[in-house]
Amino acid sequence: MIRFDVEPLASVADEIAPLWERHYEEGAEDREIAPFAPDWRRYFMLEEGGNLLLLTARTDDGTMVGYLMAIIDTHLHFSRTVFAGVDVYWLAPEHRGGRTALRMLKTAEACFKAMGAHVVLQHAWHVRGQERLLARMGYAPMETVMKKVL
Repeated sequence: MIRFDVEPLASVADEIAPLWERHYEEGAEDREIAPFAPDWRRYFMLEEGGNLLLLTARTDDGTMVGYLMAIIDTHLHFSRTVFAGVDVYWLAPEHRGGRTALRMLKTAEACFKAMGAHVVLQHAWHVRGQERLLARMGYAPMETVMKKVL
């Protein structure tokens, strides 16, 4: 069984780093243009300001097998509304079966609500069923993000 816990990034950054590398290797595009290089300093600043949620996924023996990070803050366009912007989430492929991803996202939503968020903004890649999962959870398409490498 996978359990989900809110943990401080500063305490688990060394555990997340190799998982984040796996995540990058699994799905990153345009690696020569945008190489993987997280801005840890900015993540720590968000955490220190109370604006970062880190939800970890761990096996019964305590091994981290996934994570979800979200930025909780007002939006530049809607200064009186708190948004939860999911920055990144990932589960190791060997732990994606069943309802694990659904349980992780539901747990995250409860955390967002507890932190005062009223709206969740969630990106979904057009692969691996993310859009279907989010639609079943009540998410609706809001806009399309398009990319062009210069």
